[in-house]
Amino acid sequence: MGGAAFNIGLSGLVANSTGIEVVGNNLANSNTIGFKVNSVFFEELNSASNQFLKLGQGVVTDSIRETFSQGSIQSSQVPTDMAIQGEGFFVVGDGTLNSQFFTRAGNFQISTDGQLITSEGLFVLGYPAIDGVIDLNSELMPITISPTTGLDPTATTLVSLGGNLDSDTPVGETFSTAVQVFDSLGDNHQVTYQFTRTAAGWDFEIQLPAADVGGLPTDPPTVLESGSITFDPQGQIASITTAGGGALPPSTNPTGITITGLANGADDIVFDWQIFDGNGLGQISQFRLPSESTFTDQNGNSAGSLQSIVVRENGTIDGLFSNGETAPLGQMALARFVNPEGLIKVTGNLYTRTAASGEPIVGEPDTGGRGVIRGNSIESSNVDIAEEFVKLIVFQRGYQASSRLVITADEITQEAIALKR
Repeated sequence: MGGAAFNIGLSGLVANSTGIEVVGNNLANSNTIGFKVNSVFFEELNSASNQFLKLGQGVVTDSIRETFSQGSIQSSQVPTDMAIQGEGFFVVGDGTLNSQFFTRAGNFQISTDGQLITSEGLFVLGYPAIDGVIDLNSELMPITISPTTGLDPTATTLVSLGGNLDSDTPVGETFSTAVQVFDSLGDNHQVTYQFTRTAAGWDFEIQLPAADVGGLPTDPPTVLESGSITFDPQGQIASITTAGGGALPPSTNPTGITITGLANGADDIVFDWQIFDGNGLGQISQFRLPSESTFTDQNGNSAGSLQSIVVRENGTIDGLFSNGETAPLGQMALARFVNPEGLIKVTGNLYTRTAASGEPIVGEPDTGGRGVIRGNSIESSNVDIAEEFVKLIVFQRGYQASSRLVITADEITQEAIALKR
């Protein structure tokens, strides 16, 4: 009897010691980014030699499982820090084929080669951006955010102009507004829209400084297009006639406005004037209000260098460039598992798939049950310190009780030996 009780007490010492170790590890990692709390589960150790004697033989550790509940999300000043709100894991790898690991720790950084990496130096995997478009059909690749990334210039092909032309303007008076357009070299040119009041409506000229096309600064501006606009009694555009295209059909924008022979050697600029919006409504009115330009816009840009990044909820990493433009650099991928508790921790906060976890279901954030990405944020540990201290007290008392059982069993054994003497 003493021997059995001694073994039972010893099993309790081992089990509760394991529990204390698990709690200690949880408390030690209460500030570890992306750490998931561990819980220990015990089961009764039954006798295999006598199934009819319903006497347990002590306790044994059944399993130690991680709880993948959401940790609190903390703000960060580091633009490459990311947190997952919801389900999923970041996908990382060492660059070798089929070598993928999974983590909730999003304290990423940029390597000297311009690649997004984990604190362990593994590549963060996602979808590449090709010519400014995310390729979701691509295999997962290391995400590159090189500080030397540049944005090529884009020539203007569309100019939008909105505003009002005062209906009380005397005949012969003019109103002008300017918009900058860009050529294939990224150089900008100021195009002026000049409107002159007529008895029937307004004449217009689209002008460019003569120096831009090889003339002298004192030369008259080069006229790119001219024509006339009339308005109906409600102050809306009734008709447009251009020198290059004649009378245009209703709600038709002037097209093919061309700048040729640029002095800097750039390609010719050919752009359309979007005077009607997508619904066919005129963006210039004629009301009894001061003539003014309410907005100008165009789709070209100069060359730009990468200044900073911003991470969107869908995992898209947008680069912010010195020319004021934004372009995607890549998109994060997230992996879901049918049974995340089946994952095995390999090191730090890295996990690997197992048969129990199932294969990863990889895709865009915020789709397929995957969570969203929070930029400039990190996910804290999900350890509840108060709860862990309660567990610690329980395991400590269990350890004390088991140690008392061992002492008692030893005393019984000593008394039994004394009886023989």
